[in-house]
Order: sequence, then structure tokens, then C-alpha cells
Amino acid sequence: MKTVVFIGLPGCGKSTVGQQFAELWGLPFADTDELIEKKTKKTVSQIFAEVGEKGFREIEAEITRKAMAKMKGGVVACGGGVIERRENISVIKQGFVIFLDRPAEVIAREIKIEARPLMKDPDELLALSKRRRAQYMRAADMIVKDVTAHGVSQALCKADNPLAAEFLVIGDPIAHSLSPQLHNVYMREKSLPPNYAAQFVAGENLEAFVNNARRTLKGFNVTMPHKEKIVPFLDGIEGDAEFAGSVNTVTVEDNGDLIGHNTDMEGLASSLEREGVKFKKSNVVIIGSGGVANTTGMKAAQDGAASIMVFSRTLRRALDFAAKVRYAYPKTRVSAGLLFPGNLNSAAANADILINTTPLGMTGVEEDWTDFTFLDGMKKKAVVFDMIYDPPETTLLAEARKRGIKTQNGMLLLRGQAQLADELFLEENQ
Repeated sequence: MKTVVFIGLPGCGKSTVGQQFAELWGLPFADTDELIEKKTKKTVSQIFAEVGEKGFREIEAEITRKAMAKMKGGVVACGGGVIERRENISVIKQGFVIFLDRPAEVIAREIKIEARPLMKDPDELLALSKRRRAQYMRAADMIVKDVTAHGVSQALCKADNPLAAEFLVIGDPIAHSLSPQLHNVYMREKSLPPNYAAQFVAGENLEAFVNNARRTLKGFNVTMPHKEKIVPFLDGIEGDAEFAGSVNTVTVEDNGDLIGHNTDMEGLASSLEREGVKFKKSNVVIIGSGGVANTTGMKAAQDGAASIMVFSRTLRRALDFAAKVRYAYPKTRVSAGLLFPGNLNSAAANADILINTTPLGMTGVEEDWTDFTFLDGMKKKAVVFDMIYDPPETTLLAEARKRGIKTQNGMLLLRGQAQLADELFLEENQ
């Protein structure tokens, strides 16, 4: 079991809830502020008065490292400012980090904030919350608003117990992911305990997560935006992953080596074929230039697409994408364009398959499509494929359907690549 780490504003209940949670689960408990006071034989307020916040943070960083090393499989309550130092984030991310999201105005009403070194009045607490909230959110694997030991336990149970999971899917965002449901169903079918869960991992914490995965996991899946970024942290990549330069599945070998794979390519082709759509001799338009787009382009070229046109809001990425596919398949016509309203029109009119690989319109992402004129000229026999599956019908698919164009969301792809990934996981762990 991973170490459970509680973070949050001063006075949010980390120490109280952490200790109660540890007792509830029968785990050892440590509070970093108490450890600091024990080591220095001074209160936190006295340390702030003598060496200032910078001096205190130095001591806090050392104590946090030692607590995480000693309390493996236990519970650690951290000081409210632990997220102020980047090095601390990597340390606590070795465990499972829970942000106790208690509103600052509630804390100000219910506790004596004047005794806290960084909070002399409610306005200072509110300012502290405003400054730190985004840091807490990004460091957290789980956010809990019911700030009680039972509230935390209930949240964990609803999340398929990520503390004990041996397989994960990681991404940013990740709350929308259906992967745990799909993979756990497959595991039940194989008479295995369902131990697959989702975990939020921000980009700056990716390396720390990977290093921890060597010791704690049997495998994990990777979703946006990490499919390309994770490659340098792995010990090797195989098959389609090497071909596409993009990883969506990582197996953990007995010696701790992490090997990257890509099941998206076969999953994509099979999901399209189920709808009677094939890349061969088709004109393909791809929107986006990330890891999924690279995978899509390579698979389209591999299967004999007549032409591939990629659009991105970053022209350099689109050009690099096109060059990469063209190098692998010199006979395929590959071109690139800048994504902005109106620039898709001519390419879409010639497209047999239009594929969106961006997060535009995805649940949890505020940005969405604002212009659909490119759909007006598309052929009725064409298909618009959106990699997104939550919501089941994005605004892009809804607008395409209104125009009589065939549509498909990412659910079939998700199912196809998930089954291939599970086969890799089980093969590695037989």
C-alpha cells in the first residue's frame, strides 16, 4: 500500500483527519510539523520568528524527506506550505497525495488563526488560499471536500481504491477517465481482483511518478498530455510505440525496468473498421499534433492512406509531425497547416476521414470549438472521428451529425486499446 499524504491549508484538518484515518485503517502516522518541533525543540512560530519562512522551509524539506522514507505504507500529514518548494512535491508524490479542500472562510471562522505564523487575520488566510490553491490541486492525486476520516475513506472506495491498485491510468486531466471500469471488468473476466484505478499526474511530477512506479506498480496506462513526454523516463519502448514515438501502455518488469508500448494504433484501426471505415486510399485530415495525432498519422500511412493533412495551432509541431510521417512513408502525401477558423475548409472538403485528437470539447476542458464552417463542405460519405468519449457526443460530433455526416466517438478506440493493454499486463505478470 502507498503512503497516504495529506496536504491543504493550515487549519484544514490535516493532522486531525490524518491521525483518525490512520487509526481507522490501522496504519502508522506522522505529522511533519510535530516532527519539526521535536527535532528543534521549538514551536513552528518560534522557528519562523528566529529564521524566517525561508529557514523554516529548509528544515521542513529535510523532515518531509525523512518522514516519507520512514513512513512507507503509513500516513503523513504535511505542513500547509510543503507545496511551496518544488523538491517537496517530488518527495510527497512518492505516496498518494490527498488535498483536504476545506474553504478558507470556514477555517477562518472555526479556528484561532492568530496563532498561525502566516495568518494573523482572515484576509491573510484568504490570500494564502488564493496563492496556494492551484499548487494543492496539481500536487494532489485526490481532492476531498468531506474533511473527515470517513469522508476520505468513502472517497477512496469510490475511486476503486487507488492506494492498493497495481495498475493505473495517469493523465492531466484524469477525472473523466472510464479506463478503471473497462480494465476492472476485463480483470474480473480473467478471475483476477479488480485493482486498476485512475491517478492525476501533472507534467512536472511525471518523472517522480515514473520512479515510484518501478517499486509499486505492475503496469500503467498513459493518456494526454504525457504520451510523448514519458518516453525519456522509460528504459525501453517496443513495437508501435517505437514506431510512433508515443506510449499509452507501460509494463513493469521484474527488475523494475519500464517498457513502453502503444496499443492505440491497432485500437484505432479496429474501431474504424467496425464502422466500415478504412485508411487505405483515403484522404485523412488530423487535427492536433500531440502523441495521439502522431500515432494516428503513422497508422494511417501504414495502412495506405492516399494523403494525410495535419492541422495544429503550433505550426512547428505540425511540420515536424508531417516530416516524421513522410520520412517513415515517403510515398504518402503528407502536409501540414495552421489551425484557425476557416483554414480547415478546403482540406475538410476533400477528406474521407477527419479525426480530432485535441481535447477541445472534452469534459473538464473549458475550451471548445467555435467555428464549424469546415463541416459544411464535407462529403456525406465522409466520417468525423473524435477521440473524445466524455461526453459521448461532443459539439463537433453533434454539428457533423446535423449535417448528415457519419460520426464516431472514442469509446470503441478506448475499449480496443484497453483490451490490448490488459493482454500485455497479464502476459508480463503471469
